Amino acid sequence: HGRICGTCYHAIVVKKLKKETFSHYSNGKMKCETCGYNKNINALQLDHIKGGGNVSRKKMGNGGWGYYKKLKKAGYPEGYQVLCANCNVIKKEEVDPKGI
Repeated sequence: HGRICGTCYHAIVVKKLKKETFSHYSNGKMKCETCGYNKNINALQLDHIKGGGNVSRKKMGNGGWGYYKKLKKAGYPEGYQVLCANCNVIKKEEVDPKGI
């Protein structure tokens, strides 16, 4: 009858919000800023350009769709970029190899 369950609806809303957020922070291209990867959105992550992710997550929440929702409400503030999971880990290791 054109209805979907709450779980499916939530999944659709979350995916749409993720696409909107990543599209904004990658200038409409939804790709890794470093290597250009764009094959699967699930391999892309939001990165704090100058670091400070721990401080930001404490202020705005732990990440995921709730974080994307708060970024949208704040008008998508500057300081973020989209990276693939590999480039994000490489960046973290190059900045702080001991994880400190």
